[in-house]
Amino acid sequence: MRSLDQDGNPATDPFLHWKELMVRLGSVPNVYMKLSGGFSEMNALPSETEQGDWGSAARDELMQKTQAWAGRWLREAVAVFGPQRILYGSDWPVCNVGGGGNQVSWLNWWSVVGGFVEENLSKEDQVGFWNGNALRAYGVI
Repeated sequence: MRSLDQDGNPATDPFLHWKELMVRLGSVPNVYMKLSGGFSEMNALPSETEQGDWGSAARDELMQKTQAWAGRWLREAVAVFGPQRILYGSDWPVCNVGGGGNQVSWLNWWSVVGGFVEENLSKEDQVGFWNGNALRAYGVI
C-alpha cells in the first residue's frame, strides 16, 4: 500500500498539472489519497486569542472561500481515486502552520472536509472515508 499524503500539496502546483499527476497515481489500485494538509497551504487564520475580535460573519466568509477553494481539489480527488480510496487526515499538529491554533485550525479543516463529504458522498462512503478506508489501507481489517 502507498498513501499519498497532503493531497499531493495541491496549492504548490497548478491545478491541471496536479490533476494529471493524480490521474496517473489513481490508476494504481493500491494507492490511496489522504485528505489532509489543506490549511497549511492556505492563508493564515486568526489565532485562538484573536477569535474574540473576529466576528462570525468574517469567519463564515472565510469558510465559504475555503470550501470553494478546497472543493475543486476534493471533487477531483474523489473522481480519480473513488470514495473507497480516500482517507481523512487531520494533519495535526502541522495544520497549525496556517495559523489559528489547535482548536481553530483542526476544527476548520474538519468542517471544510466534513461539509464536502456530507454533500458529496453516500452514507456508506462517508463511514469508509472517516475510518473504514484507513483500516483497509493500513491492513487493520
